[in-house]
Amino acid sequence: MRRLAALAAVVLLVAACSAGGGAADETADGAGGELQSTHWVLASYASGGALVIVPEDQYADAEFTAQRVKGFAGCNDYDAVYRTGARLLLVSMPATTRVTCGEVADAFESSYLGLLQQSRFYNVRAGTLTIRGADRTVLLVFEAAPANPLLGPWLVESYTTGPGSAVAPLEGTELTVAFRLLRVGGSAGCNSFSGYYTTNGAIVAIGPFATTQKACPEAVMAQETSFLAALKGVGRIESRGRTLQLQDRSGGILVALARPSTAEPEPSASLAPSASPKGSIAPAATATPTAVPSATPSASPTQAPTAPPTAAPTPVPSHTPAPTVAPPASEPPVATCALVVPTTLTATIVYPSAWHTLAAPPLLACRYFDPNPIVVPADPATLKAAVMIKVDVILSYQDALAAATDPIAWNVLINAPVTISGLPATRIEATSTAGSPGFPVGVTRYGYLIDLAGHAGWFETSGTVGSPTFVTNSSVVDLMAAESTITIPN
Repeated sequence: MRRLAALAAVVLLVAACSAGGGAADETADGAGGELQSTHWVLASYASGGALVIVPEDQYADAEFTAQRVKGFAGCNDYDAVYRTGARLLLVSMPATTRVTCGEVADAFESSYLGLLQQSRFYNVRAGTLTIRGADRTVLLVFEAAPANPLLGPWLVESYTTGPGSAVAPLEGTELTVAFRLLRVGGSAGCNSFSGYYTTNGAIVAIGPFATTQKACPEAVMAQETSFLAALKGVGRIESRGRTLQLQDRSGGILVALARPSTAEPEPSASLAPSASPKGSIAPAATATPTAVPSATPSASPTQAPTAPPTAAPTPVPSHTPAPTVAPPASEPPVATCALVVPTTLTATIVYPSAWHTLAAPPLLACRYFDPNPIVVPADPATLKAAVMIKVDVILSYQDALAAATDPIAWNVLINAPVTISGLPATRIEATSTAGSPGFPVGVTRYGYLIDLAGHAGWFETSGTVGSPTFVTNSSVVDLMAAESTITIPN
């Protein structure tokens, strides 16, 4: 009987591990990934049982280095300890500075830090960090930030009201600006404002703005009008540590900004880790997680173009080869087709077997991929599909790269060198701000620009960042870039 009881216990234990372990092994986003070497900016967070976008005038970020995660929580700087293994992520013992920023900002910060401490699982994929709780519910979603000195919250020290005329905010009013990855928002003294901006790290184009419609004293409203006029438009960025100037083309100051003042972080009793809820994974239970190979990190999404719009892109040094594109963590069944561009390339393209492509005519074959059957229109030049392969035998790779990362036309989110089938390439994600052919304003292109012996080739998709369709199509592009074979004729 004792043997039977012991055997039954083992069977139940194995069954429990199989059921629970399967759920843990495969979260909705895959497993693990590289946390470090990336500046993560909070895009959305759990609130009231739903995932909500960070308000335009709020900001939080995180940088993971040497078992510590540091950043700005919405009002104060924070510094916490983290431990990770495979897909597990535990954050505890946060220390924060001691500043109060008002009821709204303080509530946002408390929510963010509380969710951060509930971290149990994480995944990094296509420039997005997703953090989940013990029940696999999404708690926090971060986006990889390009090199951008504007990111984060700022207080306005002064702004111009005309050539050579700068004024400080009126006594009793506070002007604030918060730059996120694509949008800028803040308080203009009476009304809040929001809008889009784009930058290459040296030049920024801001606005136009949408504002709330509150009425305030005449002087405050006049200040609001002048401040927003100074902030909107194209300006140079002059970064000076915790201060920053937006200047006109001759170097005159348009708006002077400063980081909110903070003290050194200190432990916060109210933010100490609470007892783990029933059924959650306690830190002690995961201090030494079972070793599971981490997903191969994808090409770093943090590089941004550093040259002005007219400068040629900097080539990748030959002694530091770009990383090879890693396939998605979970691959579907695949099929192949043959792509031939006379005198330019031959390729075996790998794509999901459940998707459709064209076998004829030759100029369209193996270039369009879609989950639905593809119908060729009367004018084949207007054909579009979820994922497309494009080869330009006239435009050079360098010219194509300059055009695809031009800060005047695109808000570049990812610009990272990679290697595809032994060929130099660049992984690019950018949102159209000027309206390019095939990419209306607000549409984001994601893909790989490949150097085909000097010619330009694309594996690409487009859509709205964060939408399920865009995420799926981007994964297919990653699969193609990682698994396809390209041969350049001698």
